[in-house]
Amino acid sequence: MYTRYPQVDLLALTTWQMLYAAVVMSVVAWLVPQRAVDWQPDVFWALAYSAILATALAWSLWLFVLRNLPASIAGLSTLAVPVCGVLFSWCYYMKIQERWKVVALR
Repeated sequence: MYTRYPQVDLLALTTWQMLYAAVVMSVVAWLVPQRAVDWQPDVFWALAYSAILATALAWSLWLFVLRNLPASIAGLSTLAVPVCGVLFSWCYYMKIQERWKVVALR
C-alpha cells in the first residue's frame, strides 16, 4: 500500500472501512429478528472496551509497527500473539496450561 499510494493515510483508510462496516452491520442487525438488548452498564463497558481499546488502539499500534518496520518483520511478530495470550492468561488466572496447549504453541 505504501509503495503504490504513499500519500494515503492508512489510519484514515482503516477508520473509513470500519465506519462503513459498522453502518452495514447495524442495518443487518436491525433487519434480523432477535431479542432486545438489555443495556446494562456491563454491556456498555464491554462494548466501549471492544470499540476503543481492542480495536482503535490495536489498529493504531499495528499501523505504527507497519510504518516503522518492514512488512515481513511485522508479519512475523503476529506469530507471538498466541504465545503472549497464553502467558498473560497464565499470569492473570494463575492456571497452569494443559500440556497439549503448550505443545501446540511450539
